Amino acid sequence: MIIGFEPQVKLHLDAPVLRLSTNGDKRAGSQEVLMDCSTPNSPGLRTAFVLSTDHPESLLTPGSAVWPSISIPAPSRTRNLSASDFTSSAHRPRKPSDISQSTFRIRKWVEYHGRRSSNHSSPYEAIDRLTTAAGLNIFAHMASSIPRGIFPDRRGDRVTTFGTISPEAYTPTRRKPWRGIYCGDYSGHGCEFLLVMQLDEADAGPLPQGLNWLMEWLTGGRHLGDGRNELTTRTYLRMNEILTDMAVRDGFRRRAGDEQDDDQNVVDDDGWEEPEGVRGDLARQTGADGAVDPAEVYTGRMVALKLTGDPHIPRGEISFIAPDLGDKGFQRVADEEIFRGARVVRSAGHVANRGFIHDEYIPSELILVSHDTLAQYWKGFGHISFYKRVDIDALLGIA
Repeated sequence: MIIGFEPQVKLHLDAPVLRLSTNGDKRAGSQEVLMDCSTPNSPGLRTAFVLSTDHPESLLTPGSAVWPSISIPAPSRTRNLSASDFTSSAHRPRKPSDISQSTFRIRKWVEYHGRRSSNHSSPYEAIDRLTTAAGLNIFAHMASSIPRGIFPDRRGDRVTTFGTISPEAYTPTRRKPWRGIYCGDYSGHGCEFLLVMQLDEADAGPLPQGLNWLMEWLTGGRHLGDGRNELTTRTYLRMNEILTDMAVRDGFRRRAGDEQDDDQNVVDDDGWEEPEGVRGDLARQTGADGAVDPAEVYTGRMVALKLTGDPHIPRGEISFIAPDLGDKGFQRVADEEIFRGARVVRSAGHVANRGFIHDEYIPSELILVSHDTLAQYWKGFGHISFYKRVDIDALLGIA
């Protein structure tokens, strides 16, 4: 099944995520800066810029709750999980030198009761916010005696952590032409953004343990049939077992949902789209173009990490991985009209049940359509997903 994919990525200037004013109030020691990010359709939505601190490198472990995740090259990282919603002093810079230069947070919440379209806060609100940030709540016992409207009803606090990716991780070179930020088609989950990295064997590190059962196939093991699309018997049976188990678990959840509300129709977001043909002109460009030896291009590992996640695979996790773009991973040269001449390598796609439960890797094929377009054939689903490079320079207005 091949579905066309031509995303139009652009800046959402009508509803900014971050808007810092140089003319705003300057408060010494302020930890959160209110921003005017409201729109006519969301007058009660409030937004604040929150300073963060770098998480010590010496304390990082594979399971550390940090962003960017340890799998993403970054100048620094900060915690992205907090029982106090990042209001405790442990998450706040104590002095200017503690302020992270490459991470920050955005806090959003909704205010009910006397909504305002402006982000100007009263002195009472400012005091309340400062005491809350300090882990105190000294005004809570006074709420019943304060005139109605001074402290709006605040609901739904949500904190999002942002971090800087090291530019060398997403900047393509002649020998690493597929490096970059891509927009991918995830069917019912919509578009997602990924960091595609090309790693030399010396820098790649160990493969995920979940790939162990696939190594015979990924390294060119014995095949059935003509060797093009078939898997080893053991690999084929294991893939079917994984997908069957996931379908059963999802089925149990859907039936439980039906029992809770018989009047609502349960829609399966994860169903693949019906074939609609291929749209768009996929101009190809092979790694052999130019003066670079193809052997220097088709080498090493390719890893696609999610920068935005979905209910199944969260951000920071691998979406797909091709352990070797070279001879060991080579599968074939595509002869389908849309991909004709493109190199196809063995890869593994990352799948899981909702909540990132029972995650597994299944066999897939990565099609190197061009330096700006990748395609992933998910064997178990019979579906091809496209990934298009995001032109970061164009978004930033860099010529």
